[in-house]
Amino acid sequence: MSDLIQKRDNTDVAIGTPELPRYEAPFVPDYLRGEEEYRKGNYTDPHAKAYSEKISGKVESVSPEFEILSGLGLRRIWRFVSNLTENISKNVSKKVLRFNTTPNHVELTKDRLLHGGFDRLERQAAIGKNPETGILTKGNNVYNDFSPKNRQKLLDMLPESPRESSYYNATPKNVAIANQRKGFYSDVFTDAPEQFKTPLARSSLNSHEFSHVVYQPNWLNKPPSGSYDISRLNNKSHYLGIPRSGGLAEQTARGTQLKNLFGLKEGEEITPEMWEYAKNHLEELGFDNNLSTWMNAVTNVPKYLKWLNANSPVLVTPIIGLYNEKDSKK
Repeated sequence: MSDLIQKRDNTDVAIGTPELPRYEAPFVPDYLRGEEEYRKGNYTDPHAKAYSEKISGKVESVSPEFEILSGLGLRRIWRFVSNLTENISKNVSKKVLRFNTTPNHVELTKDRLLHGGFDRLERQAAIGKNPETGILTKGNNVYNDFSPKNRQKLLDMLPESPRESSYYNATPKNVAIANQRKGFYSDVFTDAPEQFKTPLARSSLNSHEFSHVVYQPNWLNKPPSGSYDISRLNNKSHYLGIPRSGGLAEQTARGTQLKNLFGLKEGEEITPEMWEYAKNHLEELGFDNNLSTWMNAVTNVPKYLKWLNANSPVLVTPIIGLYNEKDSKK
């Protein structure tokens, strides 16, 4: 019988040795117990220590279940996934800068007018009025009409059918025309340069001309001092700078173009980032109705955009008008 009993050899490994350590459950702090021990002054107690670290902000407040997972080394995985999700969320929410090349930019303008643009422009049109009499100072535009009847008329308005420039006593170099007093704007001239006949160019220029019919800033409602330098306009200072010559209206009309080129809705502003993107990517449009000349004259972008956003389609609607008795020719 003794022959059947095998002797133990030296390959046996006992539990608790370095080769086979005993399993130890991960430490799960009891914060209630820790608070009691901490208040007693027993700071060496592991639970008191955990409570102390918690209230000092050194560790996150988590559930016991999560503490067990962290003991298994999974907290790092959770943090990695959390950071990854946060970064993805930031990238998704960030507006991608690119031009809106899909017509109809006039409809975008009208949508903004319907959703607050008319009211905003009506407030802007009051700038320059005598605070006591409510009468506009001499030389200011008197054709900004935001009555219910005219609002509907503007919303129903479409560009006149394409015609040659000679029909309006203009030249192809002008591209298109608008008249706020008479209440019309033209489509791009049939004999205009080819760069202005593409779908995107026509859509953008139609919104430009339409904005002239809708609104013209009063002469005292000018860009903030130090934000716009008309000396940079070369021989176009009268056209894009001087209020009496329609310079304010030409600026805000181009603000309307930018608003539409980024597909902005009512309440969304042209940001400095959008401005720089547009300035550096104008060649992608395939046309330039003095947009580059105008943008080059802006010396303080944030300050200038505050004015432009209030008087253009930016926050509000497309806007700008034409000089009082004259036609606006672009």
